[in-house]
Amino acid sequence: MNKPKRVLSLGAGVQSTTLLLMALHGEIEPLDAAIFADTGWEPKAVYEHLKYLQGICQEHDLPLHIVSKGNIRADALDPGHRFASMPLFIRNQTGGKGMARRQCTAEYKVAPVVKLQRELAGLQPRQRSKEHLLTSIIGISLDEYQRMRDAPFPWLHHEYPLVDMGITREQCLKWVAEKGYNKPPRSACIGCP
Repeated sequence: MNKPKRVLSLGAGVQSTTLLLMALHGEIEPLDAAIFADTGWEPKAVYEHLKYLQGICQEHDLPLHIVSKGNIRADALDPGHRFASMPLFIRNQTGGKGMARRQCTAEYKVAPVVKLQRELAGLQPRQRSKEHLLTSIIGISLDEYQRMRDAPFPWLHHEYPLVDMGITREQCLKWVAEKGYNKPPRSACIGCP
């Protein structure tokens, strides 16, 4: 059995940037690649930081893949395009507050990343495997541990190094600053409230 590939799910924000840099510094296990899912509607600061990270990855011969399903904003405004609902805040008929069902993360972030992860794992379309082929490194810090999830497929495992090391978002910012890197922006699609 080959060792499973280690691929960072890169949002180009604080936590995933910290994990990328920690891997390059040997503070977590090395990565085989990083993947950024572009919604087409990220803040300018995220695109600028992503370009900065691309340069660092090139210096270290680490492949940084960019995947996309399209431009979420353009798709949402196009009446002829299927609409993947965004987490919009709403009021119901009685005046109560709520949030619309969110599908955008699954369609514009998760699906394109998993598609490339399958390719990197060596799986053909619709091919299944019970063998652990790839570990997705996910930038969730200790202060948001409730966002952790198990992987949906047996060939894919999720790993949360920041939670395992007890590191918070603030500690990530401190680590990046101490190492002399640019401060990562908060990463979130512009359409996300």
